[in-house]
Amino acid sequence: MPRHTTVIKRFLFRQPCFPLWLGLVPLLTAWGEAPTPNPIRVAVSLPLLKDVVENVGGPSVEVIDLLSGQGDVHVFEPTPADVRNLAKAELIYEIGLNLEPWLDSLVAASQTRARRIRLSDGIDRIPTGGHHHHHHDLEEPGDEPESTDLEIPDPHIWLDPIRMTYMVVAIGETLAEQRPEAANLFEDRALDYIAEIRKANRTARAYLDPLPEDRRSFITYHDNFRYFSEHFELYPVASILGTISTDHFDPSAEHIRDLIHLIGEEGVAGIFPEYGEPNDLAIIVAREAGIPLGPPLYGSRFDADPEGPVQTYLDLLIYNARILAETLGK
Repeated sequence: MPRHTTVIKRFLFRQPCFPLWLGLVPLLTAWGEAPTPNPIRVAVSLPLLKDVVENVGGPSVEVIDLLSGQGDVHVFEPTPADVRNLAKAELIYEIGLNLEPWLDSLVAASQTRARRIRLSDGIDRIPTGGHHHHHHDLEEPGDEPESTDLEIPDPHIWLDPIRMTYMVVAIGETLAEQRPEAANLFEDRALDYIAEIRKANRTARAYLDPLPEDRRSFITYHDNFRYFSEHFELYPVASILGTISTDHFDPSAEHIRDLIHLIGEEGVAGIFPEYGEPNDLAIIVAREAGIPLGPPLYGSRFDADPEGPVQTYLDLLIYNARILAETLGK
């Protein structure tokens, strides 16, 4: 039975309690940074998961990012080097929900014996339903539409800090199972990282909470900000591509015309391209609709430039919140 979002929110963000194994770890316990004699070889299917796993595992993990930081998870094509790297892994962390359609064949080709952990298991999903969620669908934050067998779950769960916290719990537990002698290290680091996520959540809310109701609707490059929006009470009216994946051809002229018309009907406050994706259509739509064009939002990748503003998952949460608040608030 999936956990309801409002229950998760109350459990992790409104009450000073944590999942059972975290609650047993003293808050002030000091944990050492010495690596285990045999670090766990971990492969991840998403660039930002490398950052998350390293925060939990510290020097006791060696993490391979299969997408090498800048790959698009929707259209990734593995190479022979990826096959060799995966063959050495003990654990594979993936999102699931059809986000990584290439992973099954890569696992088979590598003949790896690695344990696969789907981080979306047991976490509430937002169904796409083959349509956009307009703002009237999200008037009660935390309420999710009823799903049907025909609806495909949105896989972009990491953009909600609540759901990410449960992913951190799963990572800590599975690392501890893999190396029981380092269980205390992983559990303590997971607790510390959860505290950092909670702090980033408060910072993001400080940016977004002041937005008035009529300045909370926006357009994205593709349909990947539903979870973020549900948590922060925003309204992702539609997207330029009109899909949850970037694995599609450019939208038709008719789709763009309909999008511009929808912007006027819904009173959309801004449009945002996505880091690592083309921004030409966003520029055109913003100009034709007469709405603000914001800087690119970050979905699953960090800055290729080491001096860029998004180098970690926590950076991603705070940066996206700040950019949305600054653009929509104009």
